[in-house]
Amino acid sequence: MTAIDPSACDPAASIFDADQLAQCVQCGFCLSSCPTYEETHLEEHGPRGRILAMRLVAAGEVELTDPAVADSLQTCIQCRACEAVCPSLVEYGSLIETARTELTRREPPTGLRGLAHRVGFWVLARPAWLRAAVTGLSLAQLLRLDRVLGSRLRPARRVTLASLWQRIADRPLALLRAIPELELIEPDDEQRCCGSGGIYSMEQPEFGDALLAAKDAAIGRAGADGVVSGNAGCAMQIARAGWEIHHPAELLARALRD
Repeated sequence: MTAIDPSACDPAASIFDADQLAQCVQCGFCLSSCPTYEETHLEEHGPRGRILAMRLVAAGEVELTDPAVADSLQTCIQCRACEAVCPSLVEYGSLIETARTELTRREPPTGLRGLAHRVGFWVLARPAWLRAAVTGLSLAQLLRLDRVLGSRLRPARRVTLASLWQRIADRPLALLRAIPELELIEPDDEQRCCGSGGIYSMEQPEFGDALLAAKDAAIGRAGADGVVSGNAGCAMQIARAGWEIHHPAELLARALRD
């Protein structure tokens, strides 16, 4: 029997749930739903390849901080579209969150990026400060002070900051369909991410811009006059392409007034 020196193993190897990793049968059904894979058609940019990388880390064959592994994991937008089509019900979201958390712990961001992370997460963890920050951003937008920011940080059109509707689709659509004279058109890539992903579009601008371009083209093909979104991140990202954005509550309020 061969003895194994635990100190020689990658500490990240033990962070993954072995059952979750084994649940993936590498069938590839997830690939067509993954926005980053659709951009490059490279295995390392798809859920299957990323899970394989996690398995190699868990087996001690590569380190989590290996540049190729780190790039594969960091370019995931974490939209979880793959979970909706996975026949094996792999909890990919949990796996990628575990991997990214450990990667950040071992190689925390530095410089301005690190400062932005620390300040941002500090605010997010404190509701009162978060409300104040949102109010300040809304005021800055109203006074057009956001014009001093770079184009990546401000939309081409004005966007009203509002509450998020996450993982809710049918109910908002039902409400919108009840509005007279409002024609809803769903783009042919309805489920595809726009590339916002919170701060993803700033951390991974190449992918963020490519996904926005694909979403912009799909909206254009649909012949829409504007876009309805209850997600502030998506609204600001799509507005960068010049689309007029409407929050569902805004349209409902207008219909009630009329």
